Amino acid sequence: MTNEVMNVADIQVKFVESEITIENKVQLDSMVNTVVAKYKDLIVTEATLADDKRLKADINRLKNAMDDERKRIKKAYNEPLVAFEAQIKEYVTAIEGVVNNIDEGVKYYEELQRQERLENVKTLIAEMAPNYGVAIEEVEIQDGWLIKTISNKKLVDGIAGTMNDIQAQKKALADKIETISKYCAKCEIDPEPFIGTAARFEIMDIMQQIDNAVAAKQAKIEREKAKADAALLAKKATLQHVGEKLVDSETGTLNHIEQQITFTIQGTPEQINGLAWYLTKNQLKTLSASERTEIIVED
Repeated sequence: MTNEVMNVADIQVKFVESEITIENKVQLDSMVNTVVAKYKDLIVTEATLADDKRLKADINRLKNAMDDERKRIKKAYNEPLVAFEAQIKEYVTAIEGVVNNIDEGVKYYEELQRQERLENVKTLIAEMAPNYGVAIEEVEIQDGWLIKTISNKKLVDGIAGTMNDIQAQKKALADKIETISKYCAKCEIDPEPFIGTAARFEIMDIMQQIDNAVAAKQAKIEREKAKADAALLAKKATLQHVGEKLVDSETGTLNHIEQQITFTIQGTPEQINGLAWYLTKNQLKTLSASERTEIIVED
């Protein structure tokens, strides 16, 4: 089926350029110039008020007569244009209805074709993802992959390039996390808060954050130790030796001095059991203890 419409050149409109002429232009020029020259500097006074009001009315009638004639000519001049525009707008409205109907059909099938291309891209991604070690949901579909004119080779190359980028980014992130974990282990600090920022910060920035956290932790330990030392000295200042006993001079209670230390012990079950027995036998207090965990140690 051949769809044919008229060529734009087949639209034929006859237009005869109009001419508007003031036939007594010379007389009107003279009259207007005379009125303007004579009265432009007129000064109204109380004595001439009545005559000036009549003069104003006469000049207004002249002005209005000219303006009325302008309006009459303009209306007559515009009538064929108004009729022409109305006819053309009627044609355009009728044709727009046809265009809109065709446009809806075109858009419908273009969207169907786009969905087919989208499904094809999704299929390619699903087939290629395992070969590149990436998850399907990690691949963001690019608008350029859905254009009608893209070749299959260019499409495959584009998807492969994106997957290579994702793979490289994942490896870079994994390397960064490994570096963070090792550095935190060396600094004896929890790596999780810093691993959580690995995707957003450069490694040197994260290292600085770790150093700052270590410094803050050490400063806290030192403050707590200084506070404990000060409290111990203050307490010792209240103690007095009475014979072999220490007596608190403020409360009168008896005191003695012990020491406290923290270990992380590793050994065979028998050795750990023996240590526990020794602690109990010697009446050493266990202030806190973790659960026993098994580890494999090479001989």
